[in-house]
Amino acid sequence: MFPCLRAGTLSRFVESMRSDWIRRLRVSARLALLRGDPATAGKSYAELAARYPNDPEILIDLAGAQGAGGELTKAVESLEKATTLDRNDPRGWFLLGKNAIQMGDAARALNDYLVRALTLQNQLHSEPGQAETLNAMGVAHHELGQYAEALEKYSTAAAIRHRLGDQRGLATSLKNRARVYVAMGRFDEAEPDLRQARLIYEKIGDKNGLAGVLDDLGVLHEGRGDFLRARASYEEALKIRRDLGDERQLAQSYDNVGYALFLAGQYDDAIVYSQQGLEGRTLGRGPHEGEAGGRPNIVEQERLHRPGVGCHQRLGEHGPLQARHQSGWGDVPGEARPRIQPHGTRDQPGGQPTVLPAPRGRPAPERGHG
Repeated sequence: MFPCLRAGTLSRFVESMRSDWIRRLRVSARLALLRGDPATAGKSYAELAARYPNDPEILIDLAGAQGAGGELTKAVESLEKATTLDRNDPRGWFLLGKNAIQMGDAARALNDYLVRALTLQNQLHSEPGQAETLNAMGVAHHELGQYAEALEKYSTAAAIRHRLGDQRGLATSLKNRARVYVAMGRFDEAEPDLRQARLIYEKIGDKNGLAGVLDDLGVLHEGRGDFLRARASYEEALKIRRDLGDERQLAQSYDNVGYALFLAGQYDDAIVYSQQGLEGRTLGRGPHEGEAGGRPNIVEQERLHRPGVGCHQRLGEHGPLQARHQSGWGDVPGEARPRIQPHGTRDQPGGQPTVLPAPRGRPAPERGHG
């Protein structure tokens, strides 16, 4: 009996050590993601996956980090293996849908992945999971130009998040719904959603989300031809990003202000801001799709399947609109915004043409929490 007791004690000790090691790596990886460092998170999850290659939960965590870092192909490979091992985990199907959107295949995201994810979330009676998946489905419909369906999904997600007290998620769904209204030219319906989202971000102290909704308000004012108010919104967002030191989004903010000035006929000032935005991107400070944020930006943006459109932000992970030169999951995440005037040049005295800000597409939805 004594040897058996010792063997049992040793077995429990080994299992405890294993659990502690896994827990430490997971905590380290999640902290890295919160810091915006998906590469470090990915290394921790990859170490776990190498040790436990048939653990679907670890593979899903690894895929999340890979997707956040813009490694979409690797993320899909991890998720396909995870969903083969466990076909009843809705997170795997949700992330496959998210990545498909970011890779420009919104139809496949809807039909092959997100419908299945929602079915599983319904079976689990998980309202947070239902809301997250419905928001992602709204993003896919938005991408496909199916505005009525997008509005329905965003509205349902917003109602669930409101009931759960999920303020950040509610703001994301409201912003996404507003972006559909703006794309449809229904500005009076978009404005209350954006103003409510703004109040939420101010209440919870999310300055990055606040800057993003100010960008959306700027697009709304542009659509109405109110370029002074558009400029004011863009300048407020720019100030927030300067205070935050958000170098990735500063270039886009400079572009936004420059474009509003351009539309108002203030060409010299527009050129100054546009040049600052260009310099920011040249220095690698502008939003880059494929990083996953853009985010990416989504990461927000990992693709440019439409002029000025991004996808990563639509899913709601990062907040601001995509750059008109980019796209992503952001928020939103990527999205297109209607522009009032075409891109052009203006001859300066002396015959030197000056490039003016390029037009943007419609606003992009956010995928997750904005």
